[in-house]
Amino acid sequence: MTTAPRDMRDGRHDFDFEIGAWKIAPSGYGHIVRKLWDGATIAQLVIPNPRRHVRGSLLSIYNPSSRQWSIYWADAKDGTLSSPLLGRFRNGVGSFVGRDSVDGHAIMTRLCIFNIASRSFQTLEETSSDGGRTWGGAKRATFTRQ
Repeated sequence: MTTAPRDMRDGRHDFDFEIGAWKIAPSGYGHIVRKLWDGATIAQLVIPNPRRHVRGSLLSIYNPSSRQWSIYWADAKDGTLSSPLLGRFRNGVGSFVGRDSVDGHAIMTRLCIFNIASRSFQTLEETSSDGGRTWGGAKRATFTRQ
């Protein structure tokens, strides 16, 4: 009996590159990431002179059994925790997908983290209202270490 080789890489340090303080372009927001334990980080979004009221944090937690990350948004405004974006890093690119809702309509959100270097990385966030058949509303961001 032959079995396919399994990716045995432990990904619990995949988000370690993100620990520290970042400036986000084009928004000008800040992003401060702290390590909670091996396989977990928490990121605080810092918005100078916010146009709208946004307060909260991103919580990223690694599951060593599934080798998968869960990324949650903890919203300080209403005390809610979002459904997670689920995914992993492969070949230096993080891909995460999850379900959400906007104005009562179900959507999917996809986040890609790429071009990871010691002083910068980029993200692309897109949404789908047709179950992932098509994606749009691309929001690109570049994070630069402070």
